[in-house]
Amino acid sequence: MKVKDILEKKIILNKEMAAAREIEGQVIFLHKKERKLYELNKTAGFIWEKANGKISIEKIINRLLERYKEANKDKIEEDAVFFINLAVKKEVFVLVQ
Repeated sequence: MKVKDILEKKIILNKEMAAAREIEGQVIFLHKKERKLYELNKTAGFIWEKANGKISIEKIINRLLERYKEANKDKIEEDAVFFINLAVKKEVFVLVQ
């Protein structure tokens, strides 16, 4: 999905598909179906923590922009949407209205 198509949606973590732990500030998750561990960068880890279905993707991106004030807005949006789309494709996130 493109940025404009996804901003109003919210994301929920599919706990049947993934289990995560934060170790020394780094989010690591196990994709249960693939039986593979993934180490998330800070942006992806932040999104992961917010995947509770309560706030929109647009608000998550805005909070990322507040956190990384020096970062390029378009790049943050692009990276966030790429990660979310990948997580949806791997059935780790579910998009909701």
